[in-house]
Amino acid sequence: MTTNHWTESLLRSALANYNQRVDASMMADMVAVWRRILGDLDEKACRAALAEIIITEDWMPRPIQIRKRVIDARDPRPRIEPTEAWSQWTTWCRIIQSGGQPRTDLHPLVRETVRRLGDAAKGMHTNGDRDVFVNAFEKVWQDDDLQRYRLPEAS
Repeated sequence: MTTNHWTESLLRSALANYNQRVDASMMADMVAVWRRILGDLDEKACRAALAEIIITEDWMPRPIQIRKRVIDARDPRPRIEPTEAWSQWTTWCRIIQSGGQPRTDLHPLVRETVRRLGDAAKGMHTNGDRDVFVNAFEKVWQDDDLQRYRLPEAS
C-alpha cells in the first residue's frame, strides 16, 4: 500500500483539527481504512466535505460520514420522512380512486415501496396499514442507502 495517498493527508488534517493523537502502530490501519472508504472519490470533494464537518461537528468524523456527504453533494436526494411517504401514497390513492389524475409524481422510494408491497398497497388506509407501509418504506430507504454509499470492490 502506498502511504502517501491523499487520504493519509486528509486523515492527518482531521486528526489535527480535532486534536486527536493516534498511536503510530494504529496509523497504518487507519490510513488503510480511510483509503478504502474514500479512495474512489474526488480528493477536492472529500476535502470540502471535511471542511464542512469541521465547522459543524464537535467530534471527528468517521470516513463514511465524509463519503456520504460527498455522494449527497454530487447527487442530492431529498429526504422524505416515512409518515410523509405514507401521506403521499394515500393522497395518490384517493385522487385516483375518485377518478382524478395526480399532479405530482411519487418520490422514487415511495414508488419502490409500493412495488414491493404489490397489490396490497392499493387498499391501504388504516393505522395498521400505515405501520406496514412505514416499515416497508424504511427498509426500502435502508436498501437504497446500501447501494448509494456502497464501497468499491476491494482490490
